[in-house]
Amino acid sequence: MDTPELNEILQKTPPYRCNADGIVRVWAYIGGDDPMRGESRGAAGLAKRVAEKLNGQMLYVDQDMLNKAFPNTKSMARKLKKLMDRDGRPDIVIGYTAEQLIHKTEADPTFLIDTILPNMVKRLPQNDTVNPLVPHHLTADDLTQHGREFLARHTDIKNPITTILLANIRADDNVATIIDTHCLGDNTGTVYFCPSTRTDPDIYKKIVSKLKTLIKQNGLSQKFNIIAPSLSSVRNQYNPYIGLLDQSDHVVLIGESQSMISESIANGRPVHIHIPPPAPPAQDGYSLCIEDSEWDIKKYRDLQRSGYIRYLKDHAPDTPLNSTRLPPINITDKIAEYIARDFDRVSRIRTNRPTMMAMQNPFCLQIDKPKVSYP
Repeated sequence: MDTPELNEILQKTPPYRCNADGIVRVWAYIGGDDPMRGESRGAAGLAKRVAEKLNGQMLYVDQDMLNKAFPNTKSMARKLKKLMDRDGRPDIVIGYTAEQLIHKTEADPTFLIDTILPNMVKRLPQNDTVNPLVPHHLTADDLTQHGREFLARHTDIKNPITTILLANIRADDNVATIIDTHCLGDNTGTVYFCPSTRTDPDIYKKIVSKLKTLIKQNGLSQKFNIIAPSLSSVRNQYNPYIGLLDQSDHVVLIGESQSMISESIANGRPVHIHIPPPAPPAQDGYSLCIEDSEWDIKKYRDLQRSGYIRYLKDHAPDTPLNSTRLPPINITDKIAEYIARDFDRVSRIRTNRPTMMAMQNPFCLQIDKPKVSYP
């Protein structure tokens, strides 16, 4: 089921706008959430694309931005009110914490989209939906720009570059051995670690240390250069992530991250994955159950069949990784197009029903899971 076509009456009805100047304002509302999370970056990227399609304005709103804009205002509600007085009221708000805006202010956007990114994709009413992928903020220009910056910072880097992306790893099990066995088949080059906000610092250090030991034991210390920036430097100084997506010869993901997979595939680069087994139960009784780990593998099955996902466990030991580029897939634009089209329809209806049609969510209906197809 796609967005319904406008009937003759709606075509003649002017669309409702929340500001007198008629400009559509799209907010990426992050609130107090971590701006480095994939969910936050994805909301910002999606809001930008929606604004572009509607010839509108996009505004990124998080706690840090509000504190800098209104340093002498203590109340978050007052800061948001001042922001709306200064920049206009939002017509569309995107972000899974977006409902906070309604509780703190009298904002009445036409669209309030607080659906988490993976659920947006699941509920996208199109037959060619790529379910495991999520919206993100990267464009071809972003990748090129960051790639150039990466090369400028690493003028003497040894090729080929194998990037190790680290996600939500709960145990180091034999990650270093997996990398040593399946990722170093080129027999030379750079192994570049890139931790994320979800990477456990202690596990990260153990993996890097163990890999260095294995490379030394194999007599390959002169052939491989290992770069492992600290979590603090990645967060507060230089983050090589986007540059690595552009310049790496191979991308390996340890753990599970729909954002990282989606951003890599947007560049047409296949992702080699290793999902470690769950950690032993924690003292509070919580641990990732084996069913969760198996589900992570099953949900990417269609991407695997098309070559975008390649599991390290299936790769022949001590042979080069096959990272031949594939047609890029970018789900962000498809979702932005759906939001923009439905917003045009709903905003025209709202002209006649200004209160009833406020704060709609185009993803609020549960839609049957469509079949998946790939280029």
